[in-house]
Amino acid sequence: MTPLNMALRGSPKTVGLGKTSLARAALLDMCTLIESLADRPTHVSELVRFPTVAEGCVDASSLGAGGVWFGEFFEPTVWRVPFPDDIVKMYKDGTLTNSDLEMAGVLIQNMVLEQLQPMERMHSATHSDNTPATSWASKLASKSGSPVAGHLIRALAMRQRTTMSAMPSVVYWPGVVNTLADTASRSFSVFHYGPCRGLPSVTDQEFLNHFASTFPLPQPKLWTLVLPNPALLSNAMSTLRGKRLPMQRWMQSPAYGTGNCGKPTVISTASTTFSSGTTPPDRLHLPVPYTHLRAHDTT
Repeated sequence: MTPLNMALRGSPKTVGLGKTSLARAALLDMCTLIESLADRPTHVSELVRFPTVAEGCVDASSLGAGGVWFGEFFEPTVWRVPFPDDIVKMYKDGTLTNSDLEMAGVLIQNMVLEQLQPMERMHSATHSDNTPATSWASKLASKSGSPVAGHLIRALAMRQRTTMSAMPSVVYWPGVVNTLADTASRSFSVFHYGPCRGLPSVTDQEFLNHFASTFPLPQPKLWTLVLPNPALLSNAMSTLRGKRLPMQRWMQSPAYGTGNCGKPTVISTASTTFSSGTTPPDRLHLPVPYTHLRAHDTT
């Protein structure tokens, strides 16, 4: 509604609907939503919150984003993606803000969960240390001067509708307890901070080895590394570049694995390595939001 509200500001007598106008794009979005609602009405379970089936945390740095997921039906999962050079430059030039990157991280975090288990009528929770991103994702609205944040929120909402899940909760927590996601997002540079500081991970397998040895899990649990769906990830990067993609681009059916622990399909790349029977150090004890998970699922 934001483009329409802006177009109607001041009670104008006419509103331009040129091919590139945001008001026209918003009306086209409305048409897509009407067609979607006619084809599949919204179930009441998509509008309310239930006990979470998965909880995780996410972070974004100037060079990349990363996060982790814990759930009953899949192995503890970590993911990371580097930002392309042009997006890094846009951030350094001030075209993109840190909060824009963090909001992209929230979107990708939920895209990864789609690959781990069916999300129909399911509720998840993500923890982020970025206040604007948590507010945007919770209110589905942005007061940012840049349209990028709004486009990312739009994408998150369409993934929720496509997967038929309850709208994911995005909750703020301090960066000091966001160690796992922070390590994943900062694993692309020797200057990153965290337990693996000074040890850049060139390959995903190298990163997984570092991550699993730094955050050991009780046996027989294994960390799983998942790469996000390439098509949706490309959409996210295009959105960060300022493109407003057609809504249909965000309505791709989810693909997830089957089996006891929800292994990802060929759309994502997964590998597991390293487990430890040692007790995790105190700094890795997860806060209260994770206590509903089985003890051997937490670190």
